[in-house]
Amino acid sequence: MRRSLGYGVAMATLVLISMLILQVAAPGEMSCLGFIKDGPAAMDLFIAGTEEDELTNYAHTGTLIYVNGPGVAALQPGQLYAIVRPEGKVRDQLTGEMIGVYHKEVGAARIETVRPDGASATVVNSCHVILKGDILVPAKAKEAVRFDGRPSDRLTPFDNQNLMATVVLGKDGIREMGQGHFCFIALGSRDGVRPGDRFAIYRPQPPFSSDVLAADGSGDGLAYEKVASGRYRLQLIDVLQKRRVPPRVLGDLVVLEVSETTAAAKIISSMVEVHVGDIVVRR
Repeated sequence: MRRSLGYGVAMATLVLISMLILQVAAPGEMSCLGFIKDGPAAMDLFIAGTEEDELTNYAHTGTLIYVNGPGVAALQPGQLYAIVRPEGKVRDQLTGEMIGVYHKEVGAARIETVRPDGASATVVNSCHVILKGDILVPAKAKEAVRFDGRPSDRLTPFDNQNLMATVVLGKDGIREMGQGHFCFIALGSRDGVRPGDRFAIYRPQPPFSSDVLAADGSGDGLAYEKVASGRYRLQLIDVLQKRRVPPRVLGDLVVLEVSETTAAAKIISSMVEVHVGDIVVRR
């Protein structure tokens, strides 16, 4: 009996560990991801002020806010809205192509009452400081994303035949990231990308520079004459300039949310820091 009980506990523990490994991001984590769209969100609904407008310029969880805009007439008490802020234009670091406008998700609000000239709402969640002028957009249900694959390692091959793009932005504008950070890639639903898709992250090696050949010194004081000079040196530079070396493997990310042209993702493994502009390849 004790043996059976112990076996059951062990199996339950393994199942729990497996569930933890599979879950990439919980809905709570995903509530403040942000998104990239082709232009700034329309100001159909915006925060015009707060209950304590004479005392503070910002709102947080629990604050009563006042909403204005042409979309007020369509509001209903009890509706949940995400609060967003257009932050800046995003370009692909490799091509210079305009990707869209990054929107920071700063919180969420529940509509309480609706009047002909506006509405009152309660902030039910705040990820960042919420300011007057921040925009309300309909909230979307966000489900947990799970993944149980094996992480990439230093020998994971680079396959340029698979779907490929770049990291175009780190959440909140950061440029260097690691395991646990959120980012955006320049692929979306039009490319067939879906939540749960896994991409390996790579960085191309830099072009060869002949300066590295001097790294071990001039050879003065040695009991032999160095070969790497004159004609041999020119031959060496020639072959090294034609070298073929694979990109460096950095880690993996898993897609959480998808729009038409971009996707939000979480870095689930990293061997070194990940930079904006690094390449991602679907595995």
